[in-house]
Amino acid sequence: MNNFYRPSLVSKEETLDLLIIKVSDKPIKMEDRYGIPDDLFSLAAATPTWVKVILVDMTIGMTIDYSLKADLVIILTDEFSLTHAYNISDKFRLLGKLTILSGQVLDEASALDHSDSIVLGNFADILEETLLDYNKEGIKSKYTCTTSTLRPYPSDIIPASYYNYTWSIVLSRDGFYRPIDDIVDEILTCGTDFIELITDDNQYKIEILDRIRELDIIWFSRVGMTFFDNMQMVRTSIDSGLRYIIVDLDDKELQTSMDSLYHVIAYLHEYDVKISLMIHTQITKPDIEVLYDYVLDLYSRSLDSIYWLGCGKHIDLYDYVNLKVIKRDYDWKTRWGSYQSYDY
Repeated sequence: MNNFYRPSLVSKEETLDLLIIKVSDKPIKMEDRYGIPDDLFSLAAATPTWVKVILVDMTIGMTIDYSLKADLVIILTDEFSLTHAYNISDKFRLLGKLTILSGQVLDEASALDHSDSIVLGNFADILEETLLDYNKEGIKSKYTCTTSTLRPYPSDIIPASYYNYTWSIVLSRDGFYRPIDDIVDEILTCGTDFIELITDDNQYKIEILDRIRELDIIWFSRVGMTFFDNMQMVRTSIDSGLRYIIVDLDDKELQTSMDSLYHVIAYLHEYDVKISLMIHTQITKPDIEVLYDYVLDLYSRSLDSIYWLGCGKHIDLYDYVNLKVIKRDYDWKTRWGSYQSYDY
């Protein structure tokens, strides 16, 4: 797969070559792909114009060319690909490159054993500060940021076609909403009409949805159960093009939300909206039998799909579900890492 980059807008002598890698143990299958990696594109959006940025997204099967010219390498990871990220960083450092590790789950001591610097929090808001440090006295061993600025994701580096013609657009963060005209412009220029719309509080302003309805797009979202507290907003979302929704629950929430879920499934199906559950589970026996009964009950009501998100150490859950699973994508015990979803 070709390298994707955006050149700097200054003379060659003044530029900095920045390589940003989104680590994944295994590419996400094209048919299972919805939206784009927020951490990768947030950094790309915050990259100054005096920097040449190269993006490597391993979730779409891109591989790393260790011979690329790069002054600085940023490696984005999560808990499921942490070991892989450490190995990548170690290899770059052996080649004489400076590396920065960033992720929400980093153990500071371990991460610094494998990198020159770590970033905790929202890297995008301090990216330019970090790059300026590199150009001056050198990068610090640790950066922390608690702010979160909204920026449109660039669609001129990796096109939407590499994400199964899906895209992601952030509407709000920390209660702050982007201007409606900016949201509309990004929808019109992102290269697809199948878009994930993201808020961090399950709230979609009616005036934003009214504008989106005029654009004739199909959109999807990942929400919690509080999304359904405002049924007027839900109906307006459907009128504006909402056609697929993923509801995040942990196993305990699932058991306390069954009555509400039955109502939600029936309501959404009435308007031809698909609904999936994403169940975050940390349980082992004997709770598995109870949870599985809930799942089968939901499936019998024509729930479109259910994803289990668990950790490899909870092998009892895997063995139990594997015996009864209706359909599964592939065996996550053979995967490099410990993260897998099941689609019923």
